[in-house]
Amino acid sequence: MRRKGLWFALAVALQVVILLTLVGRHSYTLATGTEVLLKSEPIDPWSPLKGQYVRLRYNISTFPLSLAAGEEPPYQRGDVVWVILQKYNPDGDPYWSATAVGKERSRPGPGQVAVQARVDWVQWWGDPSQNPPTGFKSQVNLLYGIEEFYVPEGEGPGLEANRGGITVKAKADRFGRMALSQVLVNGEPVEWK
Repeated sequence: MRRKGLWFALAVALQVVILLTLVGRHSYTLATGTEVLLKSEPIDPWSPLKGQYVRLRYNISTFPLSLAAGEEPPYQRGDVVWVILQKYNPDGDPYWSATAVGKERSRPGPGQVAVQARVDWVQWWGDPSQNPPTGFKSQVNLLYGIEEFYVPEGEGPGLEANRGGITVKAKADRFGRMALSQVLVNGEPVEWK
C-alpha cells in the first residue's frame, strides 16, 4: 500500500513540476523580453474542446525565401528556423519586420531580436526544371507559438470584423521564445470583463 502512495505522490509532483515549468518559461519571457509590435489579422475558429479562440496571422508570418541568404532551400514543414526581427521599417510604420531567416541562429544587431519559429508550409511556383529556373519563386509561412489566444464566448466574431486594426504586443526573450503580452484593436487595449 505504501508503494502505491509513493508512486501517486511522484506522479502528482511530476505534473506540478511540468506545469510550473511551462508557466515559468512564459512568465520569464514576459518579464525579461524585448517588446515587439506586430501587425496582425485575426481568424475566428471555434473548437468543442478549446472553446472560442482567435487565430492570428502576422506581418512576419510569411516571407520570401530570398530572405534566407546563403542557405540552400528548400525548407520543409516542421523545420525550426531563426528569424531576425528589426524595429526599423523603411515605410515608417511602427511594426517590426523580418529581415533575415536561417536554420542557424545569427547574432542580432542593434534594434533587432532573434526569435525561433517553425515552418508551417512552403509554396513554390515557376518552372524549377529549367536551368536556371525561370520565374522560380517561393515563400514560407512560419509559426512563432503566439498565433492563438482565447476569448470570452461571443467576442471572437467582433475581433474578426476588425481585420485591419489588430495589433499585437509580444515579448521576445534572449532564448528566442515569444509570448503575447497585449492585443490592441484600433490602438486600444482589448480588455474583457
